[in-house]
Amino acid sequence: MEILKTYSILIVEDNPGDLRVIKEYFKDLSADYYEIIDCSTLAAAAVLIKECKFDAVLLDLGLPDSSGLDSLKAIREISSEIPVIVMTINKNDENGLESIKHGAQDFLIKDQLRSDSLKRSLKYAIERKNLEYNLNNSLKLFEETFEQAAVGFSHVSLDGKYLKVNRKFAEMLGLEKEEIINKHIQDITHPDDLEKDLRLFHELVKGKINNYNLEKRYIRKDSSIIWVSLTRTGITYNKKDYYYLFTTIEDITGRKKAEIDLKSSVNEKELLIKESHHRIKNNLQLVSSLLSISMQNANDNGAKDLLIDSQNRIRSISTLHEYLYRSTALNDVNIQDYLYNFFDHLRASLSTDSHHIRIIKNINSFIVKSDLAVSLGLIANELVTNAIKYAFIGRENGIIVIDIKKENDFILFKVKDDGSGMDKKIDFKNAETLGLQIIYSLVMQHNGSMECNVNNGTEFCIKFKIS
Repeated sequence: MEILKTYSILIVEDNPGDLRVIKEYFKDLSADYYEIIDCSTLAAAAVLIKECKFDAVLLDLGLPDSSGLDSLKAIREISSEIPVIVMTINKNDENGLESIKHGAQDFLIKDQLRSDSLKRSLKYAIERKNLEYNLNNSLKLFEETFEQAAVGFSHVSLDGKYLKVNRKFAEMLGLEKEEIINKHIQDITHPDDLEKDLRLFHELVKGKINNYNLEKRYIRKDSSIIWVSLTRTGITYNKKDYYYLFTTIEDITGRKKAEIDLKSSVNEKELLIKESHHRIKNNLQLVSSLLSISMQNANDNGAKDLLIDSQNRIRSISTLHEYLYRSTALNDVNIQDYLYNFFDHLRASLSTDSHHIRIIKNINSFIVKSDLAVSLGLIANELVTNAIKYAFIGRENGIIVIDIKKENDFILFKVKDDGSGMDKKIDFKNAETLGLQIIYSLVMQHNGSMECNVNNGTEFCIKFKIS
């Protein structure tokens, strides 16, 4: 069963004949139910409107106690929400058109009044009033949201002037809302941030971008500075041209201060770490110099070899600290940069016979942490030193091939020579030489594995898992 709508209608008409005709027309409006109340004076209408809730008012402009547009104005003053339909005598009555200008929803000519025209006028008047009511509620809700928001809102004209701002934005700037209106964005923007903001602003106005986000500084009324995160977007009125730009502003001064403090702290720590690397390098160089003096005073060749080996180990660590001191990443080491020149210095530090030995370096570029880089440098030092010293005895030349690369989570480290070869039975765990003991200890320290192949020379294969 269709549910009929019920409308409450007030008829203000002092002519009994006209009132009777109007009521007869209402009887023909069977689609809906109308509750009709009537009165003949403006005073009586005023009392009824204050006491009852009507969906519409049919108003005759010729009343005993009021006439013309004064009747309409009086009812509008009592309630501006009720739709008023004015009834005029004939189509030449100018009061009909004038009444629309003064807030009436429609006007009807009594001589032409019919059931269908009455129904149509009531329907449109009530619908328009409902639309106005919903629109006004939406606007009121928007205004309340705009004003009470926890972030700043603003409407900015296409030439950069503030049209409307909310309470939060005014509080951010230490100003009253009225003091911001008609200011240009450059009036309150920090000079160092203005160029970028204006560039993006003009790109948005010209349609080159749809919106933009920017971190910038505002200058408050007391000349202090606040940081904000700002987002602007265009509000269109014909799906193409912008009416104004809507801006959301969030105060991020606290976050920015924390970032600046953190950056300052990091810079300070980086400076201290660099200074530590520099001092360690200098101390290692001092030890290396002392070893050089000791070598000059040593008469035993065996002792000199031990001192040279120790000096090369120190140089390996010293080279790393020099690298870290000059690097921006204080714990990240590029193995290729670190080891590439190290081998040339290593060969130069040994006997003149080593100059006939060719070192082929196949070292990939990849990053490891400094603790692993130290181990790789020391292992490289021991393996290459042993090859130069022992693999080519009785020969004028030889080749050492160094392969270091990263595969997935592993580092593969190979040193191969074409020398006479080592004893096939090498017990790394119980090695007699200090060099092999150092290599084994460092490999185990990083949970690596190693093996030695003797075939047309000697090849050491070491594998590390990068943690």
